[in-house]
Amino acid sequence: MGHSPSRRRTVICSSGISRPCPLTVDGDAVLKSDVEPVRSRSHLEAIHFPMIPATETLEAALKAWYYFLRERGVHPGRYDQKTSASDDAYQAILDRFRAFSDQHSTGREYLHTVLVALAKGTRLVKAALEWEEASAGSKATRSRILTSRARGEQWRLVMAYGGLETVGKALLCLRCKTKGLGLADATAFHASFRCGLPAYTPLVAPDRCRAELARWLKTEAPLDERQSPIIAFLKMQDDGTSFFYRWAVKGQSVGSWPAAIQLAKELRNATAHGSLSATKVGQWGLRDALDTLCMNLGELTAGALRGLVEGLPTA
Repeated sequence: MGHSPSRRRTVICSSGISRPCPLTVDGDAVLKSDVEPVRSRSHLEAIHFPMIPATETLEAALKAWYYFLRERGVHPGRYDQKTSASDDAYQAILDRFRAFSDQHSTGREYLHTVLVALAKGTRLVKAALEWEEASAGSKATRSRILTSRARGEQWRLVMAYGGLETVGKALLCLRCKTKGLGLADATAFHASFRCGLPAYTPLVAPDRCRAELARWLKTEAPLDERQSPIIAFLKMQDDGTSFFYRWAVKGQSVGSWPAAIQLAKELRNATAHGSLSATKVGQWGLRDALDTLCMNLGELTAGALRGLVEGLPTA
């Protein structure tokens, strides 16, 4: 589900003690650092995915995907090297990819390019999730510390969205697309494995009573999206702009996984293009939303990997 904001991403067990969250293999709890490669399909099918924070969820899904590949003689991180994997093994991988898009081609070289893109994207999302207490900038004064933390959350989301987009384009066979994931792409990506994710927990709009945001909103009342001062200030102009406008300006919650991807894309673009400053993030109260969206992207990436491991219906 969509995670509520949390600055310290730990797991509180039923005993009330914070500790690393375990995976379960054949019913036995094991810490993720203790898991060894699974050597049989029966073991692979016995891997369960408990409802745990995004960082641990992604770690579990990534390990399970690596097990799937190793079982077939394909070694993660060494896709460009000769392998003993059989043609049947590569066909099994292709079948998993085609559950996301029937446009995937045959051939080992092609499959290697998809595997590499998938690995790069997943690692980038994982790095973003593991960047706790993200900060970028001066810590000379309290105000600068707060601004640096806001900037850190911005770039953490940039990393997470970049990784998710790489994964999505690889699985949807959109690697030649120059723009980000549009709504149709995000919807298709989520629809491919929607059974693996719960209903999205709505992301509420920023607090419209915050003084600086309220000052901007006063100028918005008689205008529409095309004339919006905030949209113009942030230089937003692609197909995802309306999601940010409805959320930040109109105060409407984001209520679905594809919509969350679109909002994350807009905030990523505004940050990467330099139009959304860390100061504005703090003044408008966006930090918690940035954190939540980062977690959401981690959950989506984990969901895609789960779909690859468990196999998806190809109706």
